[in-house]
Order: sequence, then structure tokens, then C-alpha cells
Amino acid sequence: ITMANVGVVQAENVAVELSTTNPYITLTDSIANYGTIPAGSSSSIADGFSYTVANDIPDLESVSFMITATSDTLSWTSYISIEAHAPLLEYIGIAIADPLGNNDGTFDPGETVELTITIENLGSSDAINVIGELSITDPYVTVNTSVGNYYDMQGGSQDSAVFTASALLSAPNGHLAEFVLTVTADLSIGCTDNPEVIIGQIPVLVLDLDEDSSSAPEMENALTELGINFETKSVFPESLE
Repeated sequence: ITMANVGVVQAENVAVELSTTNPYITLTDSIANYGTIPAGSSSSIADGFSYTVANDIPDLESVSFMITATSDTLSWTSYISIEAHAPLLEYIGIAIADPLGNNDGTFDPGETVELTITIENLGSSDAINVIGELSITDPYVTVNTSVGNYYDMQGGSQDSAVFTASALLSAPNGHLAEFVLTVTADLSIGCTDNPEVIIGQIPVLVLDLDEDSSSAPEMENALTELGINFETKSVFPESLE
């Protein structure tokens, strides 16, 4: 910190103290002795002050410091502000590949699939040694490859890791599998999210209540072209199970 004597008389025995009320900052060396500063001149002390920053400081946090300078019986106060930078990890999305199955890009009963999970560092500081762990508590789904490495992620960057999972052949179509993604990095930085995947095709019911059946055949043709199984009924079923 450079201190300037803008007066016309030299300041003697100048001591400068740095302080802050910010909860994320801990001062470890807050006082420096500048000695005599002649009128119209300035002085600085290399590495005169130091502080530690909490691991959970928010990105772009504005940290205000108060500078108190004393010279004998006189005292002056001024302020500075320093912007903090931190990583901010967030889940972005999940993509499915099933090259060992029917290769249709869906997670079908009986298949083992690759789950490519993308995360982003929304912060302005690097996240170091980023690792993702995928788990699930589901009677029909098992995670085979549970750990993915995202390595070091610069602020504002995205990266993907590949996990694998298997579904039992007995898994019902339309079953919602909810995974738990836990992302960790150095300095206890990370995030947790719940990627969701549908197992198989959600069952489709075409309910044709039109006496002229004007739209149901078109729906059936479209579903057939898409390769989606469906049922057609002309009365509302007692149960949609």
C-alpha cells in the first residue's frame, strides 16, 4: 500500500493499520511502520500486509478495507476495495449413448449406456482437480463407472466426463431414474445435483373421443414413423397405469 503525504510538513513515525469487517477475510499481518514521509512524497512497504481468504468466499465479492495512518498524535483514515475471485461449479446437462444396445440414444431396459455429464465453472477463478461422482439408489438401475475426472477448469469453461450405468430388463418403460452427482474440487469447492433419465419409452395412449376420428389416425401415423409404441382407446380408461 502506497501512502502519500499531501501536506506541507513531513509526517514522522507513521504507522499504518489495515482492517476489515468482511467475514471471509482474516488479517495475518495488519500493521506496517512507514517511518518518516516527507511533505509531497510517498512511501510504500513491499509485502507490508497480508491476509487469508476463506474457501467459500463468493465470486466477485467486494472486500472493503479501512486504512488508518497515525503520526504521533495525528490520524488519517481512508478506504480501499478489492474484488474477490472464486470458482462456482454447476451441473449443465446429461447426454445418453447406447452403442452396445440398439444405439437409439435412449436408456432402454436391459441396456448398459454411457452417460456424458457436462458441468460448468461459472466463477471467475480456476477450479482445481475437479472430480465427479455419480450414484443412484434405484431397484432397476446400477452405476458401473461412478467416477469421472474433469481435471482443472478455468473460470467460464465447460467440461464433460463419461459415466456408465445399466438398467435391468425388468425396468418398466417410462421409469424415472434419479441420479446423484457430487462434484468436488480443491479447497472444499463443489456442487451437488440430481440428473434424471427416463428408462425406455414413456407409454403413449391415443384417446380418440371424436366420433369422426379426424385426428387420431394422424397421431397414430406420426407415432409409428417415430417408432414409438402406443395404444388407442375410444373411451376414457378407468386407470392410466
